[in-house]
Amino acid sequence: MSVTTYKRCYCTGPRVDRKGNPVVDADGNPVIGDVGDSCPKLKQSTHGSWYFYFSIPRPGKDAEKVRRGGFSTKTDAKNEGMRLYNEATNEGIDVNSKETVEQYLRRWHQAQAGLKRSTRTSYLGHIENHLVPHLGGIKLTELRAHHIDAMFQAIREANERRQADRLRVLQLQVLRDEAHTRWKAAPQPQGGVRKRAEIRAFRARLKAEWHRANAELRAARKGTSHRRDTNVATQHRIRATLSSALTDAVRQRLITTNWAQLVSLPSRKRPKALMWTDARVAEWRRTGVVPSPVMVWTPEQVGRFLDHVADDRLFPLWHLITFRGLRRGEATAVPWTEVDLDQGFINITEQIVAVSYEPYSDTPKADSERTIVLDETTLSLLRDWKITQDGEHEALTAQGKWIETGRVFTTAEDGSTYHPEWISRRFRRLAKDAGLPPVRLHDLRHEAATLALTAGTDLKVVQEMLGHSTIILTADTYTSVVPALSRAAAEAAVAIVPRANRRPGLRVVETAA
Repeated sequence: MSVTTYKRCYCTGPRVDRKGNPVVDADGNPVIGDVGDSCPKLKQSTHGSWYFYFSIPRPGKDAEKVRRGGFSTKTDAKNEGMRLYNEATNEGIDVNSKETVEQYLRRWHQAQAGLKRSTRTSYLGHIENHLVPHLGGIKLTELRAHHIDAMFQAIREANERRQADRLRVLQLQVLRDEAHTRWKAAPQPQGGVRKRAEIRAFRARLKAEWHRANAELRAARKGTSHRRDTNVATQHRIRATLSSALTDAVRQRLITTNWAQLVSLPSRKRPKALMWTDARVAEWRRTGVVPSPVMVWTPEQVGRFLDHVADDRLFPLWHLITFRGLRRGEATAVPWTEVDLDQGFINITEQIVAVSYEPYSDTPKADSERTIVLDETTLSLLRDWKITQDGEHEALTAQGKWIETGRVFTTAEDGSTYHPEWISRRFRRLAKDAGLPPVRLHDLRHEAATLALTAGTDLKVVQEMLGHSTIILTADTYTSVVPALSRAAAEAAVAIVPRANRRPGLRVVETAA
């Protein structure tokens, strides 16, 4: 079976039959229509385009026709025809399938019943927000790497537009504030009638300038997307979702190649944790820019925070996360059955996960299931908390309001489980009230690692405390955060070299003239 190529165009004129005779209607008039491959201009290399067709035998059925067109050269049509013929006959691919990328991705997502709910939700977000808008209309069999490249290029361009819009808003905000300051600082009307009139006119101009600047700022804010940037890490996850789907499509013989695996993305670098030094705090207060996605407080700043929240109801929770590095979902999910106040440890076997703000209980990743040893201060706080909770339990049970969860940290209203996002909002409010530079609640987990490393705790112990899959992850994230660590390494390197004179600086040797 061979692939047949032919050339045709869409010129119109009198139709002719295969023998070249004019086609006429019942009244003997010439039939006007597409002349197809009988157009005399087809001998010109720039006129028309090339097509191919072939038939696929189907046992017990009529042969299936495969036809494609629009190629600029006969060679291109022939090569594509041979490729599809081989896919159809040798690979078993349905080359005539009309299933689009969108249709396949939705069907694929529905079949992922065995995944964690959070993972399925993440997949759906990638499909709805990125894959379908950019690739959904393409036939699955026609998807290629350049389509996926174009999607990521569009994502990066959208990021740049949002960043430019945000920068414009910041600039307009500065101009608005400056205009307001000039108006308020202008002198009040005084002196003679003419002088007062001039001052009033001057103040009116300044006030008008402020109103114009304010209007421009409002318009810019209205036109600025509040959607977060799709960072490099998220782009990698989007590609991973598509690659997983296409791997299944290859396995099902729907396509022959996982095109997502052929697409390159910028290197994904895990952000380094940075400490809020005085210089960084001053720059943040001046510009509002946080220097890294992962920021940690200095030990002094941690102390200020803990002192500020010492009377907060959830102080035991803040203390536990700060020093032992629990994730918020792990801390809110801990049951009393996994806390040993005598031996001094907590087993992390559960977490609260919120999907579309709806919380549910789930198991953590395998590496995150761990036992955390508690210090005496934390143990004392948890013992006091247990007494407090028991009192609330007794009072609310008598009122018929207590919801039995068995968890360590429960609300004062009815004993229910705290929502992880409520915990995050509460933390942000407390940190702001303490006058501290911003860190995320998750950064308290980083804080625990930083404090442990600064105190000389072995890196392997820190890894196990945090539930990291590898010690490399722990080292890459934290070993550069505390200047004291680098200073200790530098001092140790110098100390191992024997020296007769350890005074700093160069020795000046006097010589005779």
